Amino acid sequence: MSEGPLARSTDPWTSHAGERDISDRLGAEQIRAERFVLEHPGRTGNELAQIAGDTDTRRLPKRLPELERKGRVVRGVVRRCSISGRSGTTWWPPGRRPPPPIVDVALEGFA
Repeated sequence: MSEGPLARSTDPWTSHAGERDISDRLGAEQIRAERFVLEHPGRTGNELAQIAGDTDTRRLPKRLPELERKGRVVRGVVRRCSISGRSGTTWWPPGRRPPPPIVDVALEGFA
């Protein structure tokens, strides 16, 4: 599930055992994040985390760029996040074209 080895070949066996555990958890988190993007397209990472009921709002959003690199989700337009009030990237299932960007007056000049 990870993009490269988490343990070096010179690391002790305990590191390699830990790598398998972390890799399994990352895979499960990626599957979960992908499911929320499919069910709630066009949301920001923070919005998806809130919908998921996550207490750690950084966990789910961290999986989204990993899924993008694998072609499992696509990055959409940037808009104001309803959770943080800041600019946030929207996430979409592949093949679902995001709508054209709506100019947010508060974000003008940042394009």
